[in-house]
Amino acid sequence: MLRDFQSKKGGTVLQPNGGGGMGYAIPSAMAAALHFPGRRAVAVLGDGGFTMSLHSLVSAVELGLDLTVVVLDNTVLGWVYNGQRGRVIASEFKAFDYPGIAASIGTTASSVDTLDAFEAALEKSLTTSGVSVIIASVSKADRYQDIMASINTVDTYAVPQDD
Repeated sequence: MLRDFQSKKGGTVLQPNGGGGMGYAIPSAMAAALHFPGRRAVAVLGDGGFTMSLHSLVSAVELGLDLTVVVLDNTVLGWVYNGQRGRVIASEFKAFDYPGIAASIGTTASSVDTLDAFEAALEKSLTTSGVSVIIASVSKADRYQDIMASINTVDTYAVPQDD
């Protein structure tokens, strides 16, 4: 999102100071939905941030917000997992039934694993009232650090490599 998303005008994207505001996406999208009634808000987050903010998803349903939540599910805390450089400690998730969890809260939930399926689910969510959750399976091979390398060449969060 930090590299590829392009907004159409200023003031339409909320981003925490820094790149790793876990648990930020759903509450900030809720604030946008409350501040701009009649406009659908969209939150994009990883599976780690999703699990940290399930309570916010409950509140969004209770408030009847028009909100789309896109969860990039790679079964790891990506920033931590990739920063460990193969010394994996407590950064992997089991394959949870996130669509089932989201549906039990009262959202319209779907799971996708192709770009075409994602586009269809996103289009549907944008025209469905209430809270929609799209769980998109993505690869844990894509490192946040590699994606951001063109912006910041120093990976300050990684375990030092032995040279």
